[in-house]
Amino acid sequence: MNPDTGPGRRVTRLAIDLGAESGRLVEGRLDACGRLSLEETFRFPNGPSMIGGRLRWDAEALWKRLLEGLCRTSESGNSPASLSVDGWGVDFVLLDEKGTLCEQPLSYRDGRLPCAMEAFLRRMGRDTLHRLTGIQVMPINTLFQLFEMTESGSPALARASRLLFIPDYFAYLLTGCRRTEATVASTSGMADPATGSWSVEVVEAAGIDGGILGRIEAPCALLGGLSPAVESIAGLCGTLVYSGASHDTACAVAALPASGDDFAYISSGTWSLVGVEARSPALSSGAAEANITSEAGICGTWRVLRNLSGLWLFQQLRRSLPHGEAPGYGELAAMAEDAEPFAALIDPESPEFLAPGRFLEAVEAFLGRTGQSMPATTGGIARCLLESLALSSRRGLESVLSVTGRKPGVLHIAGGGSRNAPLCRMTASAIGIPVLAGPSEATAAGNILCQMLAEGELSGLGEIREVSRRSFPVSEHLPDGRDEWDRAYERFLRISESDSQRRQEGGSR
Repeated sequence: MNPDTGPGRRVTRLAIDLGAESGRLVEGRLDACGRLSLEETFRFPNGPSMIGGRLRWDAEALWKRLLEGLCRTSESGNSPASLSVDGWGVDFVLLDEKGTLCEQPLSYRDGRLPCAMEAFLRRMGRDTLHRLTGIQVMPINTLFQLFEMTESGSPALARASRLLFIPDYFAYLLTGCRRTEATVASTSGMADPATGSWSVEVVEAAGIDGGILGRIEAPCALLGGLSPAVESIAGLCGTLVYSGASHDTACAVAALPASGDDFAYISSGTWSLVGVEARSPALSSGAAEANITSEAGICGTWRVLRNLSGLWLFQQLRRSLPHGEAPGYGELAAMAEDAEPFAALIDPESPEFLAPGRFLEAVEAFLGRTGQSMPATTGGIARCLLESLALSSRRGLESVLSVTGRKPGVLHIAGGGSRNAPLCRMTASAIGIPVLAGPSEATAAGNILCQMLAEGELSGLGEIREVSRRSFPVSEHLPDGRDEWDRAYERFLRISESDSQRRQEGGSR
């Protein structure tokens, strides 16, 4: 490793991290001892809204805020040597022949997608779809968004010349270079993990024009410099733009402070991505039955995992409280610790918790139909959510381990959820192995470290993680009260299975 090419020199690199709740710009610098420091320089809110009866992202507003952040960077006197954009998976924009936006992009939480998924699965079975793509069958997948558009005769899709995933779209606006990066493309439910290209069988089954899909390209590559227009607006010069790992989870997992391969992980944010790192995707019939996903990582790795609902539940709880009375996330976690344990449990994967709005009513309805009472306090509801998330993580990890045969000795929790000490303690106790929590800024760290890998400043994934171990402290949480948690887990599974069966029989409608 070359700590930024010279004694005393500290090169600034910039991570543009686009999340479903907020976007931010984070500067990173490697010191002479090989430690990475991070500084958030700009943050802005993000979230979908109803536009014409559909839940959509405001891509133009995001672009304006991103440019504002770049202007702030130049005004502070910093001119980053390089930058990269990461963001959430599955969602995309459609561009016309002139490269302009056909319409505001659909959100993966749009209410029509569950029906689109069921309609497609009548055309191609779950097992076949999983065998061809290795991806967990979920309504959010790009495949089902595009299928809904083809079936409804979308004018935007008819005009489209090119599809770009969200982070790749903003990299295109920065550089003029259109590129489909592998880690984010692998989330789509349309990519063939065996060939690294699009699955012709899946694309044709959905009626999608394959001409709008660009060639899938490897992560950690140079896109070029900022376009002259962006340089002029932002006041930057000479900044190189890399396509590091476009998918935010790929960045976070790359930056885990892990040693060896005897570990599992949770990338904990709006979603909880629970899994292990592997050298090949999981495509067996057992993986299909367990609905396991295999997403591409960097350096030839695969993230074999389950996509689970995460801190989205906490976000929805805060938004459901009266304006001005919503406590912060830390205060909510503290309130949960003071509440009665295991008073109520929900299944975070129940479909009524996917869409935004009417969250407290959804929780109360779930508890009512499963013979439980709604907690009387906000802290009680928060405790219900945290315990349910911990137990859901155990269920998800057990399904991954049953397919991969792995027996991890430690669980790394990275991302925003690593700051939630009660959740980390509960997860350690629910799963029964030690938890190492941190870094909370794993996505930004991974973004910057992938830039360094692309530049040749780091030699591979092992060195990336060596830098992470040197740079970011972790907190250890040990399992406690295993018998109590085992009983709670058995109850959680009974509640989940009975409710799932009730839904399948139409009893919840």
